[in-house]
Amino acid sequence: MSTYRVLIADDSYLARAGIVAVLEAAGGMDVVGQAIDLDDALEQAAATDPDVVITDIRMPPTGVDEGIQLARLLRARGQRPGVIALSQHMERDLAQRLFEGSSSGRGYLLKERLADPEEMRSAVARVARGDTVIDPAVVAMLAADARGPAGAPGAGLTAREQQVLRLMSSGLSNGAIARRLDVSRSSVENHVRNVFAKLGVGDDDDASPRVSAVLAWLRGPGDS
Repeated sequence: MSTYRVLIADDSYLARAGIVAVLEAAGGMDVVGQAIDLDDALEQAAATDPDVVITDIRMPPTGVDEGIQLARLLRARGQRPGVIALSQHMERDLAQRLFEGSSSGRGYLLKERLADPEEMRSAVARVARGDTVIDPAVVAMLAADARGPAGAPGAGLTAREQQVLRLMSSGLSNGAIARRLDVSRSSVENHVRNVFAKLGVGDDDDASPRVSAVLAWLRGPGDS
């Protein structure tokens, strides 16, 4: 089992201790540092060379969007770590900003996900290898947009297509989705094609089509 080097950034001691406990319970992760604000996180990332940084989306000095700034500054400096931003509640604008430019090596999770060590380990492993992780609960909330006004992202998705999109966001393959829904693989492939078409996602997108489909839901009506 691979071991991943993880830096934790959160101004709350209790939050940092909780994340450490979750990672230790999951195994295969080495916490190489704990930062309390944006500058501290940047300094420790340079010193410890983590595979992944798990950061609160809001930290000092402003408590507004330091987790997003951290992800951008690390990438601008050419540093390798993937970044998982944790949020207490779904924040569409901040989630969208996290994935702007490139979604590679980025994750957006609700803090309730910390209750499942295995799920956190999976998220760390996926982000470390450059994949994108979006909390399934976030996608489920975004599915409500499908009932919104015409022109909203996902407005034309059927109930089954919404199910398929949620499962795609969890990283399941077409075969795994077919088993989960007890339908044929060809049926799932048809639903996936329809989701891509309705969300305007094609194979030429910068991100993978599956990730692009989920990110399309993060863009509200009128966003490009």
